[in-house]
Amino acid sequence: MAAKARYLWLGAVALTAVGCGQGTVTTTTGDVTTTLAPATTEAPDTTRAPDTTEPDTGAAPALTEPGPLPAGTYTTDQFTPQLTFTVGDGWAVEIPDMSEIFGLGTTEEGFDEENFPLLSFVRYTTVFDYSGATREEIPAPDDMAEFLTGLPGVEAGAVTDTTLAGFPARTFDLEVVEAPGEEEGEPRLEVGMVLGRPFWFQVGTQVRFWVVEVGDATVTISAESHPDDFDRFMPMAEEVVETLEFVDAES
Repeated sequence: MAAKARYLWLGAVALTAVGCGQGTVTTTTGDVTTTLAPATTEAPDTTRAPDTTEPDTGAAPALTEPGPLPAGTYTTDQFTPQLTFTVGDGWAVEIPDMSEIFGLGTTEEGFDEENFPLLSFVRYTTVFDYSGATREEIPAPDDMAEFLTGLPGVEAGAVTDTTLAGFPARTFDLEVVEAPGEEEGEPRLEVGMVLGRPFWFQVGTQVRFWVVEVGDATVTISAESHPDDFDRFMPMAEEVVETLEFVDAES
């Protein structure tokens, strides 16, 4: 399933230097930069013996690449705080594992094609304040639950105190019913900036949040879908969330 346009982190590739067979090519994906050496023009060695090495089919899929995710237990490498989770069949990496964000989608059929489900893990550093005449980017608040339920254009349910993976958490549902403005021709509610790009919810999205305090870090987990798909997707998302463990974090 193709990634939602708003989460095309891999699509923002900056080509900063290109040589005509002599230079290097540098690409930046999210917060990872890769430099490729120039290709050589030497003729292939036809005397070399064929490679008979068997591929390692037992290796777990990388969370840094989008695509289907076989059932199993996985640990993030880039996201901070590091987390471990278990999925059954029907899941895929939707937002690659990065320092401030990671997201899972579903490969199951029958969900709304324009607003299909997403389970995301975000560590906001800045958010958007809509209280003034113009929107302002500010540091992420200490109470993300209060901030999210107070955003313009949302209808939020009651906030409930709970624990998740042994850490204090708050959970609540909300629906985005209108947007304070229109960005790029689509009504949407932008919550904050993540790795230099806005993270947002389109109008008509229903979301269940878990805001978890993991030491000095606040992890905002959101399970979102079209309202018609909410009751089907939530049990799937909750099953994954219940397996979460934060690696080397002290509760």
